[in-house]
Amino acid sequence: MFDPLATVDGGLLAHLNTWDTSAFLLLNGLHSPFWDSLMRQVSSLWVLIPVHLLLLLAIFRRPDWRARGAILCLLALVIAIDLAGARAIKDAVRRVRPCNEGGLAATIQFVGGRRSGASSFVSTHTAYAFAIAGFALFSLAHRRLALALFLWAAAVGYSRVYLGLHYPGDILGGALWGVTAAAALHGAVLLALRLPLPGRRPDETSAGTVVPARVASRP
Repeated sequence: MFDPLATVDGGLLAHLNTWDTSAFLLLNGLHSPFWDSLMRQVSSLWVLIPVHLLLLLAIFRRPDWRARGAILCLLALVIAIDLAGARAIKDAVRRVRPCNEGGLAATIQFVGGRRSGASSFVSTHTAYAFAIAGFALFSLAHRRLALALFLWAAAVGYSRVYLGLHYPGDILGGALWGVTAAAALHGAVLLALRLPLPGRRPDETSAGTVVPARVASRP
């Protein structure tokens, strides 16, 4: 008897995994001493220091201290939801990292012999980077900052494949989850600000409240 679920599991997913593995081996094999050093830095946690400083600078340019506090709380919530969701997805999917696959380990280029944890999908580094970029786009409406952060997030995702720690599919999944988390929380706050609450005048909108009003729209 025809089983569509079995067909998907045994056919489509197998093909996707094959394509993902082929793309991983191609991207992971493009090595040079210069790129080895650069990708280590891109994937380092130290790079988060200037990224967070840029975000804080954009937030604290707001003249209203209540808006600063509210947007900081929103940023913390985006980060918390993003990281918790990425962990939940990892625990549910339990995809084995390429560095832990017996058939791949001998062919992977490890920069400095670096390995990581067991679960691969989604990439937490990538999800975090894209959540930060999504926050800058949706909640700050700072287009130039958002563009710079999205470019940085893409570089972080590529570095995880380059270092041999993730498949390209893990990167795409992490990027999708990070942007979704930022967009969903931004939308939830906008919706909450428009709900009729006791003591709120009918003409009050999110533009007159503290979150997630834009820091400053940039062209």
